[in-house]
Amino acid sequence: YRFGRKFTAGARYRWTEQDYERNVFEDSTENRGIFDLVYSLNSRTHLDLQYQHWNMDYEKNTSDYTSDQIELLFKRQFHYVALVAGGGYQARRFDDPDQKDIDTPTFKIGFDAQNPPAGGRLRTWGSLYFIQDLPIWHDAQDYYVARRVALDAGHVIRGRFPLKIAAAYQNSDYETFMGPTSSGSMEKRNDDGYGIQGSIGYLFSDDVLVSASAGYEKRDSNLVGLSYENQYVLIELSFAYEIGHRPALHFPW
Repeated sequence: YRFGRKFTAGARYRWTEQDYERNVFEDSTENRGIFDLVYSLNSRTHLDLQYQHWNMDYEKNTSDYTSDQIELLFKRQFHYVALVAGGGYQARRFDDPDQKDIDTPTFKIGFDAQNPPAGGRLRTWGSLYFIQDLPIWHDAQDYYVARRVALDAGHVIRGRFPLKIAAAYQNSDYETFMGPTSSGSMEKRNDDGYGIQGSIGYLFSDDVLVSASAGYEKRDSNLVGLSYENQYVLIELSFAYEIGHRPALHFPW
């Protein structure tokens, strides 16, 4: 909702259900609300105050929790590139009184690039971000602060076939999780994760896209038995519709 010439407010709701075929992690349900208040200094410079509130419910023994996160993001739009930088704080409260509540500073810095420039239908795009946050918590034994680098690039062929490639690196620094290393010593857990994914899609209309993706991911842990490699294939259907008018789908989603 836009009010006045300078302010825009928005609200989103996201529901996520995770159902694992194997008992590696517990099944879970997340309900998340996202609220934005954007102040436009001018047509190319914006400040976004974003607040997120969500709760995570686990099926078995892991403690349910509620998280709150607030961030202030600065965005400056140039002709082909938009620079984004900002930070904030996240606090997580567990339902189990024996589980210590946690919190961490968050930050995000990077850029988005696109051609044609802002306002046109994307043909080519790319982004690079450095991020720190507290990710979804799957491990009943500990939590970690994630520091990651994410790279994304794509191109739309003949207006119908979007090609995309994404790569990421993440360091997961655990707070208290201890375990044996290959040398026999006991250390705090520290993981390095790598991933790459490529996809191709077909745009049926301005609102509907189907895509196929293939990817590879790897985790190197300093502790015995926690490293792995994984290959996967995904088929996705994307649908976008905005009440009030019919926009074209924008890339990336």
